[in-house]
Amino acid sequence: MSGYYAVFGGFGPQNWVNELVPDINGKADGLTVMDVNPETGHMEKVCGNHDIFSPSMLAVSKDRKHIYSSNEGHDFKFRGSGGGVTSYTFDIETGIVQKLNDSLAFGSSTAYVSLDKTGRYLFAANHGTKFYNTRYEKIPGGYRPVVQRDEGVISVFKINSDGSIGECVDRFVLNGTGADEFEHASAHPHCVVIDDQDYVIIPNKGGDSIWVAKFDRDAEKLRLLSIFNRGFGSSPRHAIFVPGTDFILVQNEYNAHLGSYHLDRGKGELSEISYIDVEDPSVRVSDSKFGVVSDHSWGCDVQMTPDRRYVYSNCGQPCITQFSFDVNTGKLSLVRYYHGIQGWMRGMRITPDGKFLCVTGVTSEKAYVYRIDNETGELSMQEEIRVPTPTSVVFIEK
Repeated sequence: MSGYYAVFGGFGPQNWVNELVPDINGKADGLTVMDVNPETGHMEKVCGNHDIFSPSMLAVSKDRKHIYSSNEGHDFKFRGSGGGVTSYTFDIETGIVQKLNDSLAFGSSTAYVSLDKTGRYLFAANHGTKFYNTRYEKIPGGYRPVVQRDEGVISVFKINSDGSIGECVDRFVLNGTGADEFEHASAHPHCVVIDDQDYVIIPNKGGDSIWVAKFDRDAEKLRLLSIFNRGFGSSPRHAIFVPGTDFILVQNEYNAHLGSYHLDRGKGELSEISYIDVEDPSVRVSDSKFGVVSDHSWGCDVQMTPDRRYVYSNCGQPCITQFSFDVNTGKLSLVRYYHGIQGWMRGMRITPDGKFLCVTGVTSEKAYVYRIDNETGELSMQEEIRVPTPTSVVFIEK
């Protein structure tokens, strides 16, 4: 391997609680491309683009020629109509990234994007906002307000032959409520992942559940197979398939537990194997998004080494937690905790060769690079890189 690029997405201004004053005044208005030294993990900026609203999550085509981002907001192009998705061309020789086209995501606060095995379909998880919409129904003698939340929905887009985003062919609407009357008053899908057999996993934060679906290619629609009720106050957030197995890993947000599950592909159902808290009990929980002490630590992401031996999760303490994984049984075992990152962590990604873990620090405006010990999986800090309000990173081999 001659090396790889790191491409970072990030937050623009995020209005989660107050429509007038941003909760996070994010500085990211495009993607940032870094050249990565595969021996040291050191990163040097190659380029960045601008005038892209809040490209918070990224997906890369298999041919490495295109990148796709979610646009995490609820006022895409200032029309008050939800979030968005954007496509980019990527030059593997120069590392130059340029916008190709974009689309309304047909849902609000678009938090995640992923591609199917063919690269012909893009899946977008629209988390939905925490704001209420009001309409008025005619009743005898006047009108009655009907207050509703916007939908938590997965949108499916065709990808055109030139890599641009085409028509939206499906909207898969979720439902459910959870523990927090404000945070979880409606369905909030924060992730959607699809494997090479077209099984789809959708963690539903707002509904305390994990939805299992399958993509019907003939109809170009998602078909619900089952709903795994994770438990009150769990708030499943991010998921990954364990390659070459029937195992799924899901990181919860609200109770910060990481679970491993078996997917029965015949029945389309999940069964629990492991369920472990990622928090370090010796550390006082801190909600580092807003700088106040909280009763939960906002579990975020989960990533696995290419050899499937080790798993890493993060939460709002901030803390990275390492687990070992038994590829035969699907069982997770706690290994150790790592501290030292300042500010709210969000996305994580492991380099293609398994040598480094990169973690994005939203409020610290930094990305943190750790070396991974090949035998033990132990992490050692390599460097910190300035990146505008980073939320996600993907690696692209040269």
